[in-house]
Amino acid sequence: MEATSSFEPTVPRPPELEIERVYPDLARILTDAEQDTDGLRAVAQDSILDQLKSSGHLSAAIEWAVYLLCKDGMLFTTILKKQQLRTVQPGVSEAKARTIDVPAIAATEIFWEKWRSGLLSPRPKEVVLLIHGIRTFAEWQPMVKRVLEEIPNTKVIPIKYGYLDAIRFWCPFFTRQFAIIDLRRQIQDAKASNVDSEVSVIAHSFGTYAITQILVDNPDIKLHHLILSGSIVPRSYRWDYVRSRLATDVLNDYGTKDFWPVLAKCLTWGYGDTGRHGFGRNGVTDRGFDYKHSDFFNEDFVRKYWKPWIEANKVVPSPWDEKAPPASWFLNVLSILPLQWLLCGLVVVLVYWIFFSSPKYADVPATATPITLVDATFQNYVSDLAAPQLDIIVGNSLDRAVVVKRLKLQVHRIWNLHRLPTPPQAYLPSEHNYLQWLDNKGTPYTRELPLQQEVPARGNSRFTVQFQERRSEDLFAAHTIYFATISLLADADNKVIGTQDIAFMISFNGAAVPSQAELADAISHEEQMGRPIDRTKLNQQIRDNREMLKEVSKLTSTRNPALQSAIEQLKPNSTSTLDDSQRRMVEECDYRLEIIISELDKPPTSKYILDKLDRTINGFSGPYYGLYPENERRSIDQISVNLANELPNRREYFNGLRIAISDVVPLVTEVQLASQQDMLIWNDVQKAKLSELVRKLKEQRLHLKD
Repeated sequence: MEATSSFEPTVPRPPELEIERVYPDLARILTDAEQDTDGLRAVAQDSILDQLKSSGHLSAAIEWAVYLLCKDGMLFTTILKKQQLRTVQPGVSEAKARTIDVPAIAATEIFWEKWRSGLLSPRPKEVVLLIHGIRTFAEWQPMVKRVLEEIPNTKVIPIKYGYLDAIRFWCPFFTRQFAIIDLRRQIQDAKASNVDSEVSVIAHSFGTYAITQILVDNPDIKLHHLILSGSIVPRSYRWDYVRSRLATDVLNDYGTKDFWPVLAKCLTWGYGDTGRHGFGRNGVTDRGFDYKHSDFFNEDFVRKYWKPWIEANKVVPSPWDEKAPPASWFLNVLSILPLQWLLCGLVVVLVYWIFFSSPKYADVPATATPITLVDATFQNYVSDLAAPQLDIIVGNSLDRAVVVKRLKLQVHRIWNLHRLPTPPQAYLPSEHNYLQWLDNKGTPYTRELPLQQEVPARGNSRFTVQFQERRSEDLFAAHTIYFATISLLADADNKVIGTQDIAFMISFNGAAVPSQAELADAISHEEQMGRPIDRTKLNQQIRDNREMLKEVSKLTSTRNPALQSAIEQLKPNSTSTLDDSQRRMVEECDYRLEIIISELDKPPTSKYILDKLDRTINGFSGPYYGLYPENERRSIDQISVNLANELPNRREYFNGLRIAISDVVPLVTEVQLASQQDMLIWNDVQKAKLSELVRKLKEQRLHLKD
């Protein structure tokens, strides 16, 4: 082989394809050569010629390939110093070595740069996806990526689906699918982003199970290479169903010290022990190693066994295949034991023992108690939205009195609604027997409320429990839905006399899902006050509130009126969806104002005044129309119809009424601010403010009459 940069080969030039086919093998030969002290890899010309010929290349293609690379400055000729033995004298066995010069070929840095970039390789582009197993974040992936990307035209993409714990790995229902769906999306995305490349996969442990399930369910996914390690794929997997979408045989590397696939097979459903014993199936090449489950991830192994398969479809046999000892009798027995059924049976027995065979409380007798929870419903009163009250009736059929000692409240879940720019709620202190404070975070949690409620012999006892939300930063920020279970315990032995699920809403913010008219008014008010509204964010908050209310509506539990009304607002035929003209009629009607004016001579107690003010201002502003009792809504609707008929004759009266209303609203705000000092105890200063309000309202009444 004449290999210089100045002499063109005398043989005819072969086709370019034949010349290009020489480049990968030539690069492989130079790569395998030992480096000298200068880092140079040189191979004797005769050795290069012999190796390339043995690979099936023609002499002409070899000479032209070397000549063209030398001409472009990517190869150059050099001299290797080689030791050669020579005989001293005939018949004398002693020999002496002499140094001879051997023509050789070496590559320049230009050659290696073009080779790594794929410019010299006819090899097609290939994308290799790395899929890890459970209980790991796949720290091995960067090393495998670095080694395999030494192959020209090869791109490696590590794929992660998060930390999959042993419980979700074991459960045969639903939990596995989340990881598999995530993997499928990533594989399809990698495939779509590299349409000109073959796709290959190297999977480990749970990743082997996931990729085989994806192949079955997604006929559009085709793989060039598939390497499995630590496999938990069942031996019965139907490779014949997917063989048409696999360009090469499946390479399955298993470890004879790996017991995790055996445990996966016997402790749950869907997995196999092929990561310990192999498949033994057509189209799958099994290689055994003296490895544990994750011992495959060392650089020497990847270079020796995985890189040749990806680069040149070359299977490097494992020396351990022939000398591996037989599996222990323990693993053989474990592979056939249906331990998953035994484990499932134990879970069923445990669940039955906890929830059915034993009482919920250890100190409750198994026999039925004559003390019963007759009823527990929420009261329909003016401040139900801010402080719902549960009306409880307890019955006693004994000949002696009993005492209800405790109320146990188990809060299962809360929904924190978005606060919307709607008028705040006035809070009216009301009479109640017991008060339970709640927290709007940290669920689930349990609260126990001490009671001292006597139930007479053969009689009933009725009492109320008021719920309020504890907020250190702002009491009026409450806007929460609670779902809980109450349990009543009686007498000294704390017998459970009844339980009931309840759901209730606590809010000072008003409507959870306002109508368009309410929203427009609220936005206009906020903007007039110099507080601009982000309408995109507001619309998203309303949608979120709707979704939370829809979720709550599915609960079969006792609801307070405020929550029930908010849920009814979701219905298409809800009365809270009045059009703008109807709502303005309701806002303009003097029905609510006349209720206060006609009864102003009554004592100015905080309960009375705030009750009327709350109902009045809500009637005018509109957001809480849906919270009124049905009979009052009918009254408002009827008055709206009457006003619509009389509107031409009463226009001047309505104009005066609007002026009166605009004067009343600041007074309501003033009272609400005064009441923020203490929502439960009214002092003399606050009572004086209420008296002053009564006086001003009387003046407004005279103004209206004039």
